[in-house]
Amino acid sequence: MAEEAILSVKNISKCFGDLEVLKGISFDIHKGEKIAILGPSGSGKSTILRCINQLETYDRGEIDYMGKPVNSGHALHELRQHIGMVFQRFNVFTHMSVLQNVIEAPVHVKKVSKQEAVVQAKELLKMVGLEGREDAMAKNLSGGQQQRVAIARAMAMNPEVILFDEPTSALDPELVGEVLNVIRKVAAEGVSMVIVTHEMNFARDISDRIIFMDKGVIAVEGTPEEVFDSSNERMKEFLGKFND
Repeated sequence: MAEEAILSVKNISKCFGDLEVLKGISFDIHKGEKIAILGPSGSGKSTILRCINQLETYDRGEIDYMGKPVNSGHALHELRQHIGMVFQRFNVFTHMSVLQNVIEAPVHVKKVSKQEAVVQAKELLKMVGLEGREDAMAKNLSGGQQQRVAIARAMAMNPEVILFDEPTSALDPELVGEVLNVIRKVAAEGVSMVIVTHEMNFARDISDRIIFMDKGVIAVEGTPEEVFDSSNERMKEFLGKFND
């Protein structure tokens, strides 16, 4: 891994009212690294992604992008240009076509020419298995297809890091595999990824590092082998529920 982290999460804490959902979370994301975040519901997994992407304010701590705190204007602008996010509920623009969804941000945010954006979008849609569906309205697609559009849309910004927030949790079981296969293709492109997921086997296969969160803290962190073979009682209990 590169010496300097692309992103550094430093002692992030976050409260919702009296409930402290993040209690001093710290970790780095390096170029090309794939990190899976596991843990029970309510452990703070999605909240940390939203803090990284500045969709959620945090009470204490700092997030650095390329060594600079993102509370400064230029660093915040850079982070928003280079961090993509794929949500649980797809968040595609249902009033637009598939192609319009993918070219919207490159054209209007990065000021890429429409012609260039269309060429790139068609390549990305081919990668996610939606070649030939460019003119289909997003609202008419299945959940799995909408999530694949969302992944292509995130990739269209050529991000340094993509954050995946439980990207298969809203899908019917038979559609989960198609989206996980697309995420594997994205991983093969060398993009850094942080993925919150309940898909244990997928997390084990795809990750360089796994973070297990429980009650707002990082309880276990390490390689997939270290985490899945951990002697931590909470980790063993969590995995036991999935193995039953």
